[in-house]
Amino acid sequence: MTRTMVAYVRRSKANRRRADDPAYGIEAQRTAIRNAAAANGWHLVWAPADDGATGAHTRRAGLTWALGQLAAGQADGLVVAKLNRLSRSVADFAHVLRMANKQRWSVVALDLGIDTSTVNGRLVANIVMSVAEWEREIISQRTSEALSEAKESGVKLGRPVLVPKPVIRRIRRLRSGGHTLRAIADQLNTDRVATAHGGNRWHSSTVRGVLSRSGGDPRAQTPVDTA
Repeated sequence: MTRTMVAYVRRSKANRRRADDPAYGIEAQRTAIRNAAAANGWHLVWAPADDGATGAHTRRAGLTWALGQLAAGQADGLVVAKLNRLSRSVADFAHVLRMANKQRWSVVALDLGIDTSTVNGRLVANIVMSVAEWEREIISQRTSEALSEAKESGVKLGRPVLVPKPVIRRIRRLRSGGHTLRAIADQLNTDRVATAHGGNRWHSSTVRGVLSRSGGDPRAQTPVDTA
């Protein structure tokens, strides 16, 4: 029985600018998919190419169209030349797999030999997701450990304070004198004092950020006001 497969291709904005990197090009992906279709006897339905689209999320016109066709039962599966053309997010890939399982269509990623219509393909897909999740957690753990070590070594973390020292002293003085965050912001706006990044509008949150990055709120020991 011939399988009808929705063929999906994507090229990121960065790859689109790289003339010397054809591996991620639209035509290279199409060629790989056509060769696989010829070898497996698939009938291909081409989704609109997402040329210049990020793989950080699934909100892409071409992929939305492809998923719509599959949800409507117009095809038996989704095929991509490379898994990262479908998604760079473990969570998004897992979501697509759950959708495929619920709606009874398969996912094929040629570069990793994934074909969820087979037992081995489903095993490979689960391994890929597990390894990717493990890698994400390891990176997060290492980052956390590095930040802790830096903090213990006396390295000051966070964004640098870009507000001039006289302005910082004024904010802290007003705050110590009982002014609310909003009242301080209003005074700075009235006097047309520039923000850290050259803006002309202070807010309560802006003032709070300056206090936090310059040693903490002088009124931290008193009941917190939300003004």
